[in-house]
Amino acid sequence: MNGFLHQKKGHKHGCFYKNRVFLALILLITNALLLSSCYSGTGQPVFTQPSPLKTEETPLVHPPVTEYVTSSPDTTVVNTATPNTTPFPFWEFKQFTPEEKMICITFDDGPSIYTKRIIEKLKDTDSKVTFFVLGNRLEVSSSTWSLATKSAIENGHEIGFHSYTHKENYTDLSDAELSDHINKTNEHLSKLGGEPVTLIRPVGGFRDKTKNYGYPCILWNVDVEDWRVNSSIKNGSMTYDEGVKILADMIVKQASSGSIVLLHDIYECSVDAFCLVYDKLSAEGYKFVTVSEMLGIEGKDASGYAFYSTYTAYYLDKRCS
Repeated sequence: MNGFLHQKKGHKHGCFYKNRVFLALILLITNALLLSSCYSGTGQPVFTQPSPLKTEETPLVHPPVTEYVTSSPDTTVVNTATPNTTPFPFWEFKQFTPEEKMICITFDDGPSIYTKRIIEKLKDTDSKVTFFVLGNRLEVSSSTWSLATKSAIENGHEIGFHSYTHKENYTDLSDAELSDHINKTNEHLSKLGGEPVTLIRPVGGFRDKTKNYGYPCILWNVDVEDWRVNSSIKNGSMTYDEGVKILADMIVKQASSGSIVLLHDIYECSVDAFCLVYDKLSAEGYKFVTVSEMLGIEGKDASGYAFYSTYTAYYLDKRCS
């Protein structure tokens, strides 16, 4: 009986061994076939070549260049966005050399009871600033606010349009609505002896960058956030004198020839800071001019441009408007 069991066990192991050999032979044959398919008749490896490039395909068109930054007024910047359609090349707007020191101080949201201080500070000087006014503050031509704007006009300062009530961004208005707001502001300015505005400054700088509003958009490259300082003074976290000094120091530190500085003449601290800045930079040889004078856009079609400073501007492709 034991011999029979031993014989059966041996037979089982023998079958298992034969099966393993058979599987190994199949694997060897399969590998050989796979290797042979990767070689040519000469014994050299065969690789699949990539499809040749189609030279007749239209090359990629890069987005138009819309930012202009130059290191000096003498640097020629070519407008590649709209060749042969730009009314005036950007570099032609600049009207002074690096040796000259010019700066624009701009005031938003006024007029206010503090606006007259700016005009008095600059009276009997050649210095000028630019005010971006709110139209609804000029509705009563005999008001203190309106009379301050009238004085600004009489003293040769520049008046631009900011908004009518400051409650709406340009992106929230239709073209007709924005045009109506500008026209109403122009009517108020006319009663004060002013001319129609030629510059606009979007509230907060927010605008539809694909739209030509018909006026140059004047932005800024120096913003000391005077509204924050004014709030700190109001809540007692800093004294008035500290706030004025902080604002003046920041402006002097950040400003350079060709800068457009953003302030608000509705804040007393901002107006007093401006007076300190004026004394400091005037002593350093700076000339205070209007935006139009520094950028050289008087009498030129600068619509479609958004100016940040003398050396930086964004140009809107007018074909998109």
